[in-house]
Amino acid sequence: MMCRLFSFSSALILVATLFSSAASAQLTTEQLSVTVGRVVGGSDSLQATLLSMTGSGSFTYDASLLGGSGFESINASRGLMVELDILGQTFTEASDQDLTGDFPVASFEDSQPLFLSLRVSESSFVNNPTAIAQAGIGYFEFDSPLMPNQSGGFDIALNVIAVPEPSNLVHLLWIGVVVFGVRRKR
Repeated sequence: MMCRLFSFSSALILVATLFSSAASAQLTTEQLSVTVGRVVGGSDSLQATLLSMTGSGSFTYDASLLGGSGFESINASRGLMVELDILGQTFTEASDQDLTGDFPVASFEDSQPLFLSLRVSESSFVNNPTAIAQAGIGYFEFDSPLMPNQSGGFDIALNVIAVPEPSNLVHLLWIGVVVFGVRRKR
């Protein structure tokens, strides 16, 4: 009987500890309004299409991890969650090209959100490649200050790097063959 009482009281203490630590977390979610601010590469029509795109998202962090003054940051290993709906799909903190625990990262000054970083790449040369459904895009990032907007959230600009179109690659190859041929004749 004493053993059952001990097991029951141990279980009760464990449950109380779990609830008290969960209660001390101050999960805060900030809304994002995303616009494509810059496109590098790609055709004129792709650039025009992308520059008119907008999206939305949010990032969630535990505000109890912030000390309240000075410059601080919270990254994925400390519970930062990011969700971004743009370019025809949803990206999260797990989409970040580095995903080492250090990235993505949100920075704060005096506990106020200041900066958010997320980088997504299809390249096999990064730690964590993520497929991007929008044709012609190989990489995008927002790595910039958060601008407060009228609705209480933040505006952020997305930078996009387009992959070269196959027709452009053929033209570049042809130019290379011509230049090589001219150099060879000399």
